[in-house]
Order: sequence, then C-alpha cells, then structure tokens
Amino acid sequence: MKLKPNILIVEDNPADVILIKEILKESNISHKLYHAPDGAIALQMLYLEGEYSDIPRPDLILLDMNLPKKDGKDILGEIKQDNKLNNIPIIIMSSSLPDIENNSYTKLVDALLIKPTGLDDFNKIGKCIQQVLNNKKNFFHH
Repeated sequence: MKLKPNILIVEDNPADVILIKEILKESNISHKLYHAPDGAIALQMLYLEGEYSDIPRPDLILLDMNLPKKDGKDILGEIKQDNKLNNIPIIIMSSSLPDIENNSYTKLVDALLIKPTGLDDFNKIGKCIQQVLNNKKNFFHH
C-alpha cells in the first residue's frame, strides 16, 4: 500500500495555496491535503477541536509566518511545546528570506522556503517538500 502523508497548509493567501497545490501535483508527491486559512483554525485542526475532530493529524505542516488571528510564530511555539505535536516536521514559507533566516524560531523547523516566483523556485520547493517527507516517512498514515 502506498503511503500518503497528510499535509497541512497554514496559509491565508488563496493564490499561495493554489501554488502549493500545484507544486505538490507537479512534484508527484502523493498526499492528502488540508488547509487552514488562519492561525486560529490551524490550532483547532491540530488539536482536533470542533468540526475538525475527525481529521488526521498532519505528517507535515507548511506554515506561513504572517497569518491573521494567530501568527506563525505563536503556532510554532504551541506545536513545539505539545508532546503530541512536536514531532511533526514543519516547513516555514515566507515571501522574503531576511524575514525568517535571522529569527530564533528557525532552529525549530525542518526547512525554510521562499515562496516561489519562477519555475526554478517551483522545482526547488517540490524537492524540499519531498526531502522532508522522505526523512519523516515513518510518521505517515496509510
């Protein structure tokens, strides 16, 4: 049986969500995709609260840092302090590298990615996602 990781995209920009979906499709990464449009919904999904009580926990989180309601830094802090969540690999996605590379929270994540602007970036992001997934394949759900 082929493994399909559950991927949670925490991103408020619909265009970026479409782009990430396209990257996953073009990279032939088999997956089940879930989307949280803001930080509050992301935490509800991660803690399986309310209408999200029956979704699986993610095997990978793609996290934007600038989010409404709760920002990415707050979400990252909560994930890393929770024993049920802190082993989930996290890829931070940002519009600019200076915004993320000099912050202390970058040591808590598996990868830092700049949101793509061209085809080369597109391919690099797909490869990075695949590499992180390959390193954590023991966590995948069937």
